Amino acid sequence: MSSTLDRLAELVADDGTAACTVAELGTCVQITAEGELDLATLPLLRAAADRAAASPGRTVVLDLCGATFADSGVVHLARGLDGRVRAHAGELIVVAPPRIAALFAHAGAHGLTVVEDAPRPARTAPAS
Repeated sequence: MSSTLDRLAELVADDGTAACTVAELGTCVQITAEGELDLATLPLLRAAADRAAASPGRTVVLDLCGATFADSGVVHLARGLDGRVRAHAGELIVVAPPRIAALFAHAGAHGLTVVEDAPRPARTAPAS
């Protein structure tokens, strides 16, 4: 088994405000979301989630530590993803910085596994 993440997809919003990467490592599928996660960019996160939800018996990690903003749509998406992952005998773990983890708590996301972690600094564009 390889110890590196195999990238399955990299999705970027047309305006560059958000990006999602789907990668796998063994029996885990990781969705890493960065930037502003709101109504305008939710379809991007939904597309990434659709790729991960189809993996039977896997742990899906939704990493939101690179998000600079998230609204309640992200919580609703995570709840739906959790249902689909569980239907395939898998498990969803949401990893989020404290302010986004609090959003999950306030939005009533009971039953979801939410783990707090430090926010990740925003990526900078490579120098040309």
